[in-house]
Amino acid sequence: MYNPFKKKDISQYQNIPGNTRMQSADYQKYRTDEKLRKDSGFFEKMCFFCGKYVQLKFGKKMQANLERDIRIGRLSIKPEDVGALLLISLGLMALILIPLSLFHYDGSMRFGIWIFPLAWSYYVLTYPSFQAQVIKIQASDESLKVVLYMAMYLELNPNLENAVRFAAEHIEGPLEQDLSKLLWDLEFGVYTDVRQALGQYMQLWLDWNVEFVKSLELLIDSLSRAGEDRIKLLEKALTYILDNSYANMRDYSRALENPIKLIQAMGILLPLMGLIMLPMVSIFLSGDSQVVDPMFIGIGYTVLLPMILFFVMRRILMRRPGAFAFPSLKNARNLPPDNVFPIKLGKKYIYLHLKMTALLVALIVMIPGLMQLYAYDQHVRYIDKVCHGENFCFKDYWKDFMEDQYNPDNVFNNMLQVMTIMWGAALAIIIFCYGRSAKKQKLRQEITEIERDLFIGLTELENSLSRGTPIERSIYHILGEYERMRMKESPLFRFFMDILNNMQKIGDTFPNAVFDPNHGSIIKFPSILLKNTMKMIVDAIPRGSEVITRNISIITRYIVNTRKVEELIKDLLEQVASTMKMQASFIAPLISAVCVAMAALIVQMLQRIAEKMEEIEDSIGSGTGSGMSGALEMVNMRNVMPPTVLLLIVGTYVIELVVLLSYFANGIEHGFDQINRDMLTVKSMVFGMTLFSGLVLVALGLFGPFMYGI
Repeated sequence: MYNPFKKKDISQYQNIPGNTRMQSADYQKYRTDEKLRKDSGFFEKMCFFCGKYVQLKFGKKMQANLERDIRIGRLSIKPEDVGALLLISLGLMALILIPLSLFHYDGSMRFGIWIFPLAWSYYVLTYPSFQAQVIKIQASDESLKVVLYMAMYLELNPNLENAVRFAAEHIEGPLEQDLSKLLWDLEFGVYTDVRQALGQYMQLWLDWNVEFVKSLELLIDSLSRAGEDRIKLLEKALTYILDNSYANMRDYSRALENPIKLIQAMGILLPLMGLIMLPMVSIFLSGDSQVVDPMFIGIGYTVLLPMILFFVMRRILMRRPGAFAFPSLKNARNLPPDNVFPIKLGKKYIYLHLKMTALLVALIVMIPGLMQLYAYDQHVRYIDKVCHGENFCFKDYWKDFMEDQYNPDNVFNNMLQVMTIMWGAALAIIIFCYGRSAKKQKLRQEITEIERDLFIGLTELENSLSRGTPIERSIYHILGEYERMRMKESPLFRFFMDILNNMQKIGDTFPNAVFDPNHGSIIKFPSILLKNTMKMIVDAIPRGSEVITRNISIITRYIVNTRKVEELIKDLLEQVASTMKMQASFIAPLISAVCVAMAALIVQMLQRIAEKMEEIEDSIGSGTGSGMSGALEMVNMRNVMPPTVLLLIVGTYVIELVVLLSYFANGIEHGFDQINRDMLTVKSMVFGMTLFSGLVLVALGLFGPFMYGI
């Protein structure tokens, strides 16, 4: 199958007269942006490295699937490189794990260590498929806007190449890369005309969105029509993809009910309820052996269960159809790089490395908890040293140690110290996600508000021009309409006010007031839709107010029609997304806090009952208290899990659960949009960890002393 991303030899076009843009600033910027976008990730670098030494070819069917996924996922590797990575990495793991499995005395550990090679094999073999699915969803989200802007442009100016360029300016993602490359290939003569170029690229787009390709064909066919027939065909192309997108999203939202119930049961209710039972089960176990091993509980809850949940969530999100993409940030100024954290000091900014800052803050916050775990480890080593490996002796010392650990005078302070480990980890995630996306989210909200309020300004401008009012005077009417609607805080009010100031104070004409490179109003507002709308209006000024009015009418009609479908799609997903957000920020932390507090309080209560029974037995005498002695032996503190270890396991799982549920909720509503995912994670993490920490500490601080006061 044709691959438009295969490197082409363009040297034959370099000396063709007219190809002066070959070394232009626009082309150099495009090449720089492409290089930044195509920088190899960790997976590709590993494949490159291993592919130098060995090549492993898969079966025919799997080879074809990998080739398709690599092509769609824009990965710069071959299927043989994936095989090389799998072969070499598994070989290195075998050299390490085989001796461990042979010499380790614990049979369960011998089995457990082989889970990691299986998980790694699954990751390597499915990464191209996952990356391809991410690209499909992102491109599907963009496809609606591509058809929208191409249809809008073609109704105003029936020029296919300019319509493609207009659409490429308004989007950001895989399709924007495709369209930009298509235009530059057309510029260099790789294709004879834009129809041929689109025809070649459609072969790739057919792999992920048939509706998009069909809509493009209708748009291309409209150029051979005239008058009302052309308008009807353009509207048919837009209606076709909008209706199909709505129908696909409706079916997807209906199919989410059972998977969400599965995630709630498998990821929240059953695992956390099981942790409540663990201390009770272990405290009634008889015998000298440690039946409930904290290490296996920790691995199960913090490694295996999150991996299973991520697998289930990913499978659900991979079936998500395309919806609407967010406004592009390509026109935004002063965007900070992804890897820095800006701190404002006075009028200046200090830029810190984002990952290092998050890690350093986390380590500082974690110090009390790490010291507590170190003291715990040293005490265990001390017991083992005193007992010289004698199991019965170790259990007796462990019993005394656990009774001391669950004492209300100690448990609150110990839990508070260990809780700093969770706070540090949560704070690192918050700093990283907020630092990476907060500025972008603010700019995108401003663009969304601009494009939402644009309809009012365009409608009033159309009405004013239709009455024969000059465009300069029409600005007064637009500002008056915004004031009447009590929207003086709207960015569009500031935009038109700035235009008016430029015309009155500087004496600019309307085009200069908007587009002057030094003080034009459009410079301060990052919306590409606003910029191109004003450009269409300015270009139509020499042709008279009737042409301007017609252009505005077309633009507003397309904005209204697409907004209706966009709102319908949001309504379909709102309930599901809201449920998952509630799970992440409230329900999961609440149940987890109850789990930790109840587990500790139950052990304290049983321990106190055992002490009271022992006091009664001593006061009555051993001869008459044999029944009590039997009941007392049931409360076995030799096998109970330390409260700080239980807190560490549950707290780590809560953090992972908040991240996973935020990822899932954002994926349902917005696809693989990083900015919204980061901000949702920050919001859920702040609220969730505050709730979790507060409930645990309040429960232990209030009810712990009450238990011992009985």
